[in-house]
Amino acid sequence: MNYYKIIMSILLFSFIVFISLNNKKGLRSDFESLLLSEFNNMQSYSEEELEDIPKPEHPHMSKFQDKLMTMDPSTGDIPTERLRVAFIYTRNLQQELDNRDEMEWSNVSSNMGGRTRTLMFDPGEFDGEKVWAGGVTGGLWYNNNITDINSQWESVDDFWNNLSISRIVSDPQNNQIFYVGTGEANTAIVTYRESSSRGVGIWKSVDAGETWMLLPSTSGFEYITDIDIKIEDGISVIYSSVVSGTYYGVHESSPSDGLFRSYNGGDTWQQVLPNISETNTPFAPSDIEISENGRIFVGTMKNLSGLGGATILFSDTGNIDSWIIYSDYKEIIESSSNNNIPGRVVLASSPSVPNIVYAVIGSGNINNMGFNLSYGNYIIRSGNGGESWEQKNLPASGQEWASLAWHALSIEVSPDDHNTIIVGGLELYRSEDTGNTWENLSDWDLMYYGGGDRYIHADIHNIVFSPEDSDQIAITSDGGIFFTDEISSSFPAFIERSQGYNTLQFYTCDIAPSIYGDMLFVGGLQDNGTLII
Repeated sequence: MNYYKIIMSILLFSFIVFISLNNKKGLRSDFESLLLSEFNNMQSYSEEELEDIPKPEHPHMSKFQDKLMTMDPSTGDIPTERLRVAFIYTRNLQQELDNRDEMEWSNVSSNMGGRTRTLMFDPGEFDGEKVWAGGVTGGLWYNNNITDINSQWESVDDFWNNLSISRIVSDPQNNQIFYVGTGEANTAIVTYRESSSRGVGIWKSVDAGETWMLLPSTSGFEYITDIDIKIEDGISVIYSSVVSGTYYGVHESSPSDGLFRSYNGGDTWQQVLPNISETNTPFAPSDIEISENGRIFVGTMKNLSGLGGATILFSDTGNIDSWIIYSDYKEIIESSSNNNIPGRVVLASSPSVPNIVYAVIGSGNINNMGFNLSYGNYIIRSGNGGESWEQKNLPASGQEWASLAWHALSIEVSPDDHNTIIVGGLELYRSEDTGNTWENLSDWDLMYYGGGDRYIHADIHNIVFSPEDSDQIAITSDGGIFFTDEISSSFPAFIERSQGYNTLQFYTCDIAPSIYGDMLFVGGLQDNGTLII
């Protein structure tokens, strides 16, 4: 019996002991049989096969444990439909206890950040120092001076009814109006784990982030991948890309996939993307890019049925019948002998030459463990607004530069030079000749040696140039936020800017008994190790 079976046996034994102590004999016997059945139905893997799992923690074991811990013993199913009932019960119970002393919470600060997909330089702060950012499970934050390492992050509201932040943008005609999208779509597809967090729609502020309201019209937008705004005849037209996902095994998001457009500040919306060929389902958009000349580009990702990935659409009006569909790379991928599953597309246009657009396209395969792997296998460039595209070189390390393309993939064009692009996957790379040659700017292995000038945490999600100084960029990743004010230099130095940015994702935690003296906490984190506090 290999170590995998041993661990599973210990786990199974623990559950049986628990049930034996807490249930009547008949129910215990039935549940024991159910547990044994679940265990015996698990596929047994050899040591060699286990090495192919894309995460060393073997997440399928954790998922199996979660199932056993949450299943209804009488049915063997996960009663997800009872979650809201339990929530309402708990809320009512809390209201009944309002006459008691309120429980007080103390914030345990951290200088490490968790997974962050979005960042925005505040358009109303003309020195370019104030920024906004959001953790995928940690809420919305701001920092009054990104250039000052001593400047701490401030939370907007720890008690929003949804803290899953995926996108923040401002209205280009009114720098007091912000929109914040919620829900993390990237982990809501079939990979090797459930969605970290579903959203509740779009938050809106009309006073530069002082107060916020949830737009009722977006309550069904549970996984927002992007938001962008186009000026049309003096109107700020909002485009929001929405996809479907799964959360604890349940299909989520209504009105499902599509690009939704609003002419009235988010009061009402219209879906404007065409359907995937031979289906009645719109494309699932992964990214929106509106160029300086107003052309709208949309990159796609595969939907829950595995359809519609690796496609680029563009339109000058955004009307449903106006889109040009570019699917050449989808067809190239599908005809490949390896990595033949079309994946996610991310886009970037040149601020200085609007007809120049770049895209990174992912493709992958399903390995023998049933996990969907995806790589950043194609970088392409258009010099004529998307009418035609040419393939560029990948960074020096080949497809491994972005070996989690479904999760970590980004690209941005320098505001000053349309030939200079920066891409992010596991690491950060720069090309100054349109993607012909590349240089590696970061080294995330330095994390294990205490950091350094080249340290940026792996899994890069967003690259943002300061609107006031193109030498300044902020980068978001699974390790929070990083910043440099010398991106054009040969060897830019990066600093970790997560001081007080409490967005770490704790999978589990515990506290030592008081007999050990000083207060002692320990917790395991998403992609940030185990911390003792």
